[in-house]
Amino acid sequence: MLTRIAHAFRTKRMRTFAGTAAVLVFLAGVVVLGSDRAHQTPLVRLHGGAAWLASNKVGQLTLLDGSSAEVAARVPVAAPGSPIRATQLGSTGYALNRWDGSIVRVDGATQQPGRPTNPLAASGDQLTTFPTAHTLYVLDSNRGLLVPVDPVDLTPRGTPQSLAAQVTSDSSAVDDDGRLWVLDQRSGDLVWFAGDVRHARPHAGTPERTRLNLAAGRPALLDLTRRVAELLDPETGEVVESVQADLRPLDKVAVSGSPQQRRLLVSVASRGLLMVCTFGAESCAAPIPLGSGGGDFGAAIETNNHAIVPDYATGRVWIVNLTTMQVVVERQLFTSPIKFELLSRDGVIFYNNPDGDQAGVLYLDGRVRAVSKYNPDDPGNVHPTNATDSRATGGQTVPTPGSSASAPPAAGPGPGTPDPPVRPMTTAIVIKPRDRGLVGEELELSVVSPGGYGISAARWTFGDGSEASGTTVRHRWDRPGEFPVNVAATFETGQPAPVSTATVVIEPAGTPPLINKINIRPEAPQAGVPAWFSAELGGARPETWEWRVTGERGSVATSNRPEFQHTFTDPGTYTATLTVRAGPASVQQTLRFVVAPAPAVVRCGDVLTTDARLTTDLDCGDDVGVTIAASNVVLDLGGHTLKTPATTRKDTAIEIKGPGVTNVTIRNGRLTEFLNGISLTDVTGVTITNVTTLSSSSTGQGTPDRGADIRGSHARDIRLENTNLTGTWAFVFDNESTARISKSTLEYHSHPATPISRAYCGKSSACTVVDSTLRMSDMSCLAGTETVETGSLTIDNSVLPAGINSYGCRTATVRDNRIGPVRFNPSGSLVFTGNTVDPGPLTGQMASLGSDGSFVISGNTFSEMTPGLAVGGHGVVSGNRFFDNPTIGLSIGSSFSGYSGGTIEITGNIFERNGNAPPTWQVERGGIVINSRDEDPQITVSNNQTRDNKGYGIYATGNVVGSGNISTNDQLNCFGVPCN
Repeated sequence: MLTRIAHAFRTKRMRTFAGTAAVLVFLAGVVVLGSDRAHQTPLVRLHGGAAWLASNKVGQLTLLDGSSAEVAARVPVAAPGSPIRATQLGSTGYALNRWDGSIVRVDGATQQPGRPTNPLAASGDQLTTFPTAHTLYVLDSNRGLLVPVDPVDLTPRGTPQSLAAQVTSDSSAVDDDGRLWVLDQRSGDLVWFAGDVRHARPHAGTPERTRLNLAAGRPALLDLTRRVAELLDPETGEVVESVQADLRPLDKVAVSGSPQQRRLLVSVASRGLLMVCTFGAESCAAPIPLGSGGGDFGAAIETNNHAIVPDYATGRVWIVNLTTMQVVVERQLFTSPIKFELLSRDGVIFYNNPDGDQAGVLYLDGRVRAVSKYNPDDPGNVHPTNATDSRATGGQTVPTPGSSASAPPAAGPGPGTPDPPVRPMTTAIVIKPRDRGLVGEELELSVVSPGGYGISAARWTFGDGSEASGTTVRHRWDRPGEFPVNVAATFETGQPAPVSTATVVIEPAGTPPLINKINIRPEAPQAGVPAWFSAELGGARPETWEWRVTGERGSVATSNRPEFQHTFTDPGTYTATLTVRAGPASVQQTLRFVVAPAPAVVRCGDVLTTDARLTTDLDCGDDVGVTIAASNVVLDLGGHTLKTPATTRKDTAIEIKGPGVTNVTIRNGRLTEFLNGISLTDVTGVTITNVTTLSSSSTGQGTPDRGADIRGSHARDIRLENTNLTGTWAFVFDNESTARISKSTLEYHSHPATPISRAYCGKSSACTVVDSTLRMSDMSCLAGTETVETGSLTIDNSVLPAGINSYGCRTATVRDNRIGPVRFNPSGSLVFTGNTVDPGPLTGQMASLGSDGSFVISGNTFSEMTPGLAVGGHGVVSGNRFFDNPTIGLSIGSSFSGYSGGTIEITGNIFERNGNAPPTWQVERGGIVINSRDEDPQITVSNNQTRDNKGYGIYATGNVVGSGNISTNDQLNCFGVPCN
């Protein structure tokens, strides 16, 4: 019956993912059918900053002069209606036809098109072109083929090369020296071409979760799973600098790099943020709020130290000053959702609708000069039609430079649009350049909304008796001390915000800069391992920084940054000297420290008692690869792979065995083809970070008693961070083990869409998973012949797209997750709060929750499930929202729920638009359906709201009581309990 219902009422939901629109230093591609005939070139004087733009409807490349905002040339390159992608090198444009894969070159001097050519004999929907001074690279991301082409006559230079890689638009780029960089999304391998020489770095990023871009012309990676941005050496591909990024599993991101600065710009559509990740810092800067979240952000472009972030869902852009880290202006370019192009040429910002006539120039103060690339009423007219500055763009009026007119607001959500996520209506104070200064020094203070709400007014007090108004103010203090700063803001909605507070420390005027402390991380550095230097300062703000690190052989490192990174090649005693200057005053401090010898080089069969490091991939054959037999050991895999083919039951990549072993770290590498990846027995305090496992159990051989990626027995305080567990048994913990897994991915590597991966946490063990992505079939606390339920499980703030089953646990806590079809029925207590539950592609599924002990199910949403929730046992269902479930929102006692006869309280829930399945499948349908008996324990239904449900708002039989329920526009109102 359930299968028939699922089949009959399957709904296909369109999910919008923020595509990463790669806006490189060249334009988006274009195609040509080509023609050798001459065509008229308008007598327009070209200035710096001209851009070739795609005009798909007329099959042309349009040359837009950025200085005059006039159309300088319109060149036919394809049949009208052809999808064109334009790229550009200098003044020369290239058009890629995404229908037939042909490429046309348009000469920058003559604006004449060449003949079309198809160097890969392929359709163009999977092609990307990368023009360089000496080579035009043509990449077929579908087949993993690359062909270098002469950039003038477009003839191939040799046969296509196979990359054996899966490539996307945000995993390929050309650096400033003409190297093509490609990241394989299947393996995470990095490949690059310098001339005709191919280079590779295996496992550079997490497969399908890493973005490739350029920062200051150098390759950089953003690994969404490991939450780290990495700047690479363009010669070796190795990491030279890294910075932590506060990303979440649900984040939809688009990434771009700064053309001049060593930083990445990360547009986070799901949270409405822009992150600026500068290499050399410890972490990305505090996110800049843009809108309310849930948009369709593209990659930002940067010019003149400003970032411009597009939102395709609303047709608007945000312009952000990267010096002050504040939004300068929000500008509406289009009044409907459009996948427009945004690019920068010679400091000029262009926008373009490739499927329409609208284009223009955008200024950093928000002014717009709009242009029509062709006559939309007569597309065949070859003469350019230049619009005035007040021409309507996409139906809106664009003001002339200096005009005070503003664009209309973005279109609001249409009928049936789901309610937006709840955002915190709070404010925060941003103080620049820092929250301390000198008497008489002016500081800038701004009030911002982390939830993205507009702020219309703010009133400040500065702790010195003075006040000011405005969302951004400047203030000087006339005496030293610690001053509490308060701001009372008002949102644009008119609602007052809670008062926000910060503390400013003011020191006497003339106080020289002070160096309170020099920091080095780690505190005990080792040769061959990166070390970070920073300082804690007071007094006047430094104007210059001078670092010098010296050893027995003289200077080994210098820097003029507040923080920097250095890798020592030799052990020994070193001195770090920092000099900072502010005006005529300067101060200097030194730190003397010891660099320990480089970790030992690991070999197969080693028993480690001191720190060690892999320097190459190891194939260790059978039995145990490496054993750690002492406390305080760090095993750095160095980005390499440890392989131990599974032929015996003892086949283990890394074994840590006590008793008494504690404080062990394993990091930075890959374990593959083993039966057990890491085995932990009688140990405490083990950290496993940045490790990917690919066990032989992924072939289906593994069982909880036989093989697992991570196995622990009497293993306490085990921490897994930024790990990828890809076997059929991700982890197995038993015998009073405790483990915490964070910022990780757990999924079956061969078929990530098939959730057959499992995990086990039993025999009085406790396992916690947070901030992670789980594509698994179940997490259990019983195995084999076990009957005593003693394990416990916690899942927080994670994504479980295929749902999960959990059985045999004593307690289960599931909070703040995005989750598919789910079943949790622990023997003791269940806490299920703050989750969003929907089936994703697995329609016809249901949520089943309950407990033989007690349960609390509150603050969740259940949608498009069949039913939304079936509950059994005894406990409370409160404050949830059930909507668009085809048969029933909440079911108790039907064939779905397995009701076990406990007391249940159902209160304060909302039920909307449930029961839309045809009535022939199920007579009893609607918001709540309860089928109990008179002799069953009492069920209380109170203070719920039901509206627009087909069938009943509430249907109840048996021992059910209730009051305060409200039914609005339900087909059959309520039965068995009263509704107003």
